[in-house]
This record gives sequence, C-alpha cells and structure tokens, in this order.
Amino acid sequence: MAFAQQGAAVIAAGRALEPLNHTVGFIEADGGRAAAITADVTRSADLAELVAQIAKAHGSLDIRINAIGPGPVDTPMSYRPGETRSDRDARMREQLPAGRVGDLDEFAAATLYLASGAAGFVVGADLLVDGEASAWKRASA
Repeated sequence: MAFAQQGAAVIAAGRALEPLNHTVGFIEADGGRAAAITADVTRSADLAELVAQIAKAHGSLDIRINAIGPGPVDTPMSYRPGETRSDRDARMREQLPAGRVGDLDEFAAATLYLASGAAGFVVGADLLVDGEASAWKRASA
C-alpha cells in the first residue's frame, strides 16, 4: 500500500492468485495501481517469466536489491497463543532492548526509504528494523 500511495505501480507476485487479487483490490480501492502475477520465485524459470512480464507491461525495470531485517511488529503474529496485548507488551519489555514491538508505519517508512531516490546508491543492504535485537544478540555472544 505504501508504494502505491507514493505513486508506484505495484506488482503482487506469489503462488496463488486469490490472495494476490485480494492485495490488488486493497491497493486499487485506495487509488493505487497494481497487478497480480502468479509465480513461484523459488523457481528460476518462474522468476525469469515474472521479470519478463513486468518488463513487457512497464517497459523497463529499475531494480535495486535490498532487504529489511524485521523484528517483532504489531500484528497478530507478534502474539503467542492465548496471549493478551498487555502480556505481549510485558514480554517485549523484557526481551527486546527497545522494550516494544514496532508499528507498521515504522516498517513502511524503512521500506519507502529503500525504494526512494534518497537510497539510490544503497544496494545489497539489510536494513535492520528490529528494536535493537540484532545488536543485543551480537553484544551478548
């Protein structure tokens, strides 16, 4: 959604068309442009076909490969089975140097930075958005 809100055409790629179409629907309902393409990106032939389809539809590709190393984010996946918000928050205060989970806006901002012209010379980076968990693990090792 964040890319589409910034004017990018978004390609949702994955193995099953139904969830991709659901994602495209969300983006288009918010005024963005998106398309769904099925591909198994673990198969080189599918990946090559995906790139070819995108290039044919959009004329060219301007690609930089970077990654976001996420920590816990405020989604249902940050909860253990049966855990309440206050239980999860208490656990994060004990287990994570930042003392909290990240919010979706923080992850979106990091993603938008890597996709922006401001990061035009950033290639091959793993931007850690993990509440200092990685640094803490390295320091205690």
